[in-house]
Amino acid sequence: MKTGLLVISHGSRDLTWVTLVDEAIAKAQWPEGLPVASSFLECVPGRSSQEGIDELDAQGVEQLAVIPLFVSSGSTHVDEIAWALGVTEEPLAATELTRFRVRAAVLYGRPLDEHEAVLAMIADRLAKLAVGEGSVRALLVAHGSPHEPFQTRWRAGWAR
Repeated sequence: MKTGLLVISHGSRDLTWVTLVDEAIAKAQWPEGLPVASSFLECVPGRSSQEGIDELDAQGVEQLAVIPLFVSSGSTHVDEIAWALGVTEEPLAATELTRFRVRAAVLYGRPLDEHEAVLAMIADRLAKLAVGEGSVRALLVAHGSPHEPFQTRWRAGWAR
């Protein structure tokens, strides 16, 4: 069974941001020969999630591994993507997405949450700001969702 990887990111009208996402995906070490498609929920013409699915389908992919490239499980987008892929029966919050056309079997991944790579990146950036021992205080700014259970997931992730 041929497996392909679909990375789904939020999307942005800022082409610099899109380029950073593409560069990160290109630098990742994937198994040799693995078809990889990078797609976006919105704002990036020609790079929709459905277009990524179609690209991999055209390459004969029968099993689709999907990575929702989001920081937190508390994002409603993570849930709505799962629903649009047919992984869940119903979304837990209202969505503007429609079901994707997917012929392959779907393996749905998880967002980053408190993955050690995220923590290491934050620690590295804080260390670069330090002038002397104990000199850095940081305020991390992020947004969650007002909808449950997403708000609880988001708060729990940041509390760790």
